[in-house]
Parts: sequence; C-alpha cells; structure tokens
Amino acid sequence: MAKIWLTEFFKVFKEGYSIMEAVHIANRKVTEYDPETQRMFMEPAGWAAMHLYGNPNIYYSTNIQD
Repeated sequence: MAKIWLTEFFKVFKEGYSIMEAVHIANRKVTEYDPETQRMFMEPAGWAAMHLYGNPNIYYSTNIQD
C-alpha cells in the first residue's frame, strides 16, 4: 500500500496540490483497485494509516530563489 500511496502523493504534490490535498488524494487512491498488486484497501485501517504531520499548506516548487 505504501508504494501506491507514495507514488500518488508525489504525483499530485508535484502537480501543485498542497500537502493536505495530496494526502487526501493519495488516501483515496489506495481504495481503488491496483492492477499491479491486484489489491485495494477499502478499510479505514488501511488508508487512514497514511498521514503526514506539519504545515498542511506547503506546496512543491521548482522555483529556487537566491
């Protein structure tokens, strides 16, 4: 489950979603059927275990200013 969650999290985080939004989207992703693993995690004990702590409004940026 961690691979599915983390892949989706980084994908949407880099698309411009905040950490808070990316966590929510990744949690929803693991409830979908994954053809690679042939699994899905519908129970809250699965998807709800995946979370981050800290500022929920941090965004990914490739803009590095000096």
